[in-house]
Amino acid sequence: MFYTKEKVWNELHSWAKLAYDKDKNEISGLLIAIPVKNGFELIYPDILKQENTATNTELDGYAIQDWSVKMKKIMDKEYPGVKFRTVWWHSHHMMGANWSGTDDKEIEAWKNKDYTISLLINLKGEHKLRVSYWHPVEYHVDTEVEVIREHDKADESMIKRYEELCSNKTHQYTYSANNHLNGWGNKYLKRQQLLFTPNIDEAVSAEAHMFK
Repeated sequence: MFYTKEKVWNELHSWAKLAYDKDKNEISGLLIAIPVKNGFELIYPDILKQENTATNTELDGYAIQDWSVKMKKIMDKEYPGVKFRTVWWHSHHMMGANWSGTDDKEIEAWKNKDYTISLLINLKGEHKLRVSYWHPVEYHVDTEVEVIREHDKADESMIKRYEELCSNKTHQYTYSANNHLNGWGNKYLKRQQLLFTPNIDEAVSAEAHMFK
């Protein structure tokens, strides 16, 4: 399995959309795959110097070398001892998330002694991740990336407002012979009447009556 955080996934798609909006081109880059429980996590998305068209994207070889040296230093500091993988990623903007002949050649260019990882995305929300095994037998496996959604967290102002306005209520159930509603139900009906009272004086009167 392959995982990535929502922030990383959004950054990749932001690069893809930027390239399409400005030049109607594809775009490519590199990121890192680190081993985690049950698979790999994709981190550090980046773009490098490159030349692009609407149907092709080519990274500069020297830029790849410089990036590799830089990332080696970062990984040694942030993830000492972790055996990471470099992932080639690119976009197909509005085309389908299917590997082209040009893509196959680029994947072949990254061939090594065991396996490589490639990622393809488009602006329709589709994607494919390919693991290419080179030795002892050459074969390719297409799979998907699971995006780890980051739940929104309340900021300090929200917490303060919540503590000011919200409290725990101990509910006491009551019984009504007419409608079989408990205390919550009776109060809810009165609140609805209050909400739809057109006259402000009537509203104030209804509010006072409700809390008697």
